[in-house]
Amino acid sequence: MKVEVVEFGSELHARAVQLRREVLRYPLGMDYTPEQVAEDAHKIVLAATDGDVVIGTMQITDEGDGWQRFRAVAVSPQRHRQGIGRLLSAYGEDLVRAKGGHSVMLHARYMALRFYGSLGYAEVGPWFYEVGMPHKRMEKRLDR
Repeated sequence: MKVEVVEFGSELHARAVQLRREVLRYPLGMDYTPEQVAEDAHKIVLAATDGDVVIGTMQITDEGDGWQRFRAVAVSPQRHRQGIGRLLSAYGEDLVRAKGGHSVMLHARYMALRFYGSLGYAEVGPWFYEVGMPHKRMEKRLDR
């Protein structure tokens, strides 16, 4: 199992987008538009792979002032509880530090709160709706 930065438009990128569709969008009756996929060109996209199979993915966007945002984190359902989300998060945090960032924020679905809490992320503010479901903002300082 390894994590790497994905080149936009590559075959690996296409497989990462497909995993996001299967885990994050199709269950909600949604899909990504071509324009939404094209936005990946301006983000860091990570893929966790086992051989040629993408088993996890995450986007990182620059929010300014030393803040980065983890987005569209997806792990293959057959591979849950195998450390893939933890591996993606650690790799992403290392990238944020290397870029001079000091903090990460994300919008977590209810079922992910305990996972991110175990990684040191704190809930911030009230619940809000995104893609038709409740989310909570979570934050973590990396320079402490």
